[in-house]
Amino acid sequence: KSPFRLQRWALGKKKKIKDKIRTWNIVRGDKVAVVNGPYRGQRGTIVKVFREKNVVLIEGVNMRKRLIINPEEKDGERIEKVVPCPVHYSNINLVCPITNLPTRIRSGYTADGEKVRVAVRSGAHIPKPEFVRHKPRNDSLIGEYDTLEDDVLQVTYDPLKDRHLWLNSFVLNKPRLKMEELDAENIIQ
Repeated sequence: KSPFRLQRWALGKKKKIKDKIRTWNIVRGDKVAVVNGPYRGQRGTIVKVFREKNVVLIEGVNMRKRLIINPEEKDGERIEKVVPCPVHYSNINLVCPITNLPTRIRSGYTADGEKVRVAVRSGAHIPKPEFVRHKPRNDSLIGEYDTLEDDVLQVTYDPLKDRHLWLNSFVLNKPRLKMEELDAENIIQ
């Protein structure tokens, strides 16, 4: 049985975010520094971004103890684990790669016309980190009901060769339509 505070009627209404950030300059994998709040001065790497709540998880910042259910135990035994908690987007800045200090960001364009992030403090380009999936998708497993790639790419319908099929269904569905009304020379050959 769950305690009262976890009941649906006890949770209350969901809070709507007043000022949702439209453009995000910080993505997963960026090196950031906390510039405001109780964790001011700490640095870390972005682990996860929650855009709907305007918060991010930073590795090694705002660490709290949480009770997590052990998935290996069937008894539902809980383990105390230290995990990062969210920090608001407005309290962090990217770290400049040249000066190694927190900096604001502006948008700029390269000579090729590619949009890049530019550090306000030094004018250096800050590249976006590459996203690497930790668990690669296992595409090698083909099940009983999976369609093979060759079958998907095979063309099975040609509108010019199969036009008699749709024409016959068109004529059968419209019994009042006479064959003379159809231009037989243009449609049927």
